[in-house]
Amino acid sequence: NIRASDLVHEVLIFLTAPTAEVDFREFIRIHGGIDFFMLNIEHLLLKIDKFYKPTNENCQKFIKIERCLQMLENLTYMNSDNQNYALNFKNKIIVKCLHGTLKSALSVIHNSKSNKIKLLTKSKNVDNVFDCMFATMRMMLNLTHGNEYSCTEIGKYSGMIEIILENILFLPGLSGEKHKLDCYTLGLGLLINLIGEVPENRKRISDCSFDSSPWFDASDEALLKEMDKSPVELLVAAFLRFHTRSQELEKQTFSEAESLCMKEGEEPTDIKLEEEDDGLHKRESNSASSAAKTEDNGDDPFGYDEPANDDNLTKPKDNKEKNTIKVKKVVDNMIAKAGEHMEESMIGSYFALLLGILTKDEDNLELIKKLMPEPKVLIEVLKKFLQFMNMMSLTSAAASKSGMQQIRSIVHWLSAVL
Repeated sequence: NIRASDLVHEVLIFLTAPTAEVDFREFIRIHGGIDFFMLNIEHLLLKIDKFYKPTNENCQKFIKIERCLQMLENLTYMNSDNQNYALNFKNKIIVKCLHGTLKSALSVIHNSKSNKIKLLTKSKNVDNVFDCMFATMRMMLNLTHGNEYSCTEIGKYSGMIEIILENILFLPGLSGEKHKLDCYTLGLGLLINLIGEVPENRKRISDCSFDSSPWFDASDEALLKEMDKSPVELLVAAFLRFHTRSQELEKQTFSEAESLCMKEGEEPTDIKLEEEDDGLHKRESNSASSAAKTEDNGDDPFGYDEPANDDNLTKPKDNKEKNTIKVKKVVDNMIAKAGEHMEESMIGSYFALLLGILTKDEDNLELIKKLMPEPKVLIEVLKKFLQFMNMMSLTSAAASKSGMQQIRSIVHWLSAVL
């Protein structure tokens, strides 16, 4: 049921992409575009079945909300005028809609859990719910980036901090590998924005409480113990888990690379030298053979009377193919391990930055120092994260520059207090 309005909507999303002219995005705002999409989201949320079942009808609503949020995300990207307009429109209705979308999406996932969410994530309906939730977080990232007023209004909205924490602490473990990284990076990035700009939000994280029972299996005693922990304790435990896993993967990567590169009882450098010697020997023997044939055949420089030895010609080629296969195997294995290690390291770095900001409150500082075996590991992780960002040349974007400045300031702060 594709309508003309649907096609126009998709064209507008394309035309208002982050690379579009700022004037065009403001033109859309002046002519009521932001008003229309926010009111549309409010209307769609009211029509979602309050039993929050992952039905086709409900998921169609989530698809439409996601497309409206995509449009708002484009219009508010690095545009403070559009951000402030969206936030102040109709008594800050956007904050209510963002919270309502996150709550509705999580409620659908809660209901799906009884039917084995890990299997349901393969279905298109649940994927649509996740897409809508991630679009909501990206929109909130736009509003909260470097904007203290937006961070204050969003942070103080009842239940907002709690629902973001649920997305970080509980949802990724049940969402499957497909959605895990987005759950962590978007949720952590949003919390970092909220508490980095507004000290009151740090207090809200420390004091907040939420019902985590739907995320735990009542038969698992180890998991049930997690229910009694405070948000800060859960965040510290998550950081330690990712940091430990990252270190294990790093050791495995180097160990497997070494075992694949080395011949039995030989160093990789020996293999290289041996191959060079084989090539030199081959060139010398070919030269000697050519000279002998020329002398034996007199005026015939080509030496047709003595056929070439096929074994000598194919042997170096076979060795070369074996070396190529070995190198390919090493590279493939290294890429797989490095990708997993990079993901774990990146998530751990986000947790480290969040905890570093939380230490600016004295109570949180003492609690984090007490919970962590080596608190200074936060500094090491953040320094490595800075090196990674420099290596990947992420400093070209203004957002990345401000992010690096924030990390440097937290490293300086942690160095003074830990």
